[in-house]
Amino acid sequence: MKPIDDLAAIAHRKLLTEEGFNKLTSNDRVAWVTFILALDLRTPDSFSAYKTAVTATYESDPKCCEVQAEYEKTKRPKDPDTYAEYLAINLPVTLEQEPFYALTNVIQNKELGQYIVNMHWNVLEISNGSFLLSDEPLLMPKGIKLWNGYIALPISPTKLFLATNNAATFLQIKGLAGSLLHKVNMQIVEGAKVFVAARDTDQEAFIQTHFGKNPRKSVIQHVAEQLSAKGAS
Repeated sequence: MKPIDDLAAIAHRKLLTEEGFNKLTSNDRVAWVTFILALDLRTPDSFSAYKTAVTATYESDPKCCEVQAEYEKTKRPKDPDTYAEYLAINLPVTLEQEPFYALTNVIQNKELGQYIVNMHWNVLEISNGSFLLSDEPLLMPKGIKLWNGYIALPISPTKLFLATNNAATFLQIKGLAGSLLHKVNMQIVEGAKVFVAARDTDQEAFIQTHFGKNPRKSVIQHVAEQLSAKGAS
């Protein structure tokens, strides 16, 4: 994931200033969108859920037993007992690694990526208080393709990246003014599963009160649940 992060870091630096924002290139936008998709998919919960689902699907597939039977007919004395172990040794993409490559393909989803690239991008800045971050920092409370859908992500203690489908939604969110910080931080803290990061301890009580109260499922967790259900059926 390092190439994704390195390119996104360039876009991030530009997003932090008005001059830089105005100089965002198409490549910068693609890099930032790829990073955003990665944030939603590579959280510990998302990756673990998908890995478990892929493994369960493989092990429950009737063809798995057929392949194992054929493998036992031809395997040599020094070969491992199972075909899955054989693959793990001899192929670059093993059962354990497969979810990583699958996630990479999802992150590079061109249709979704292009949709986000074409959304209305803005950066909102606050003058009082600070935004929080967590292991689930990406806010997409509505379907992003809905008329009033949006993507929000704190990119500094005082700045919020915002992508909307139209100017009206942006103006509505901007119009929240003083309540914007509270609403964003509430979603960040309630959606957290592992940690919340803050610039100082001023919001410690707020974090302790609301931590993890409303955890959300990422896109990949929904996919993982579907795979697990398919494997169990």
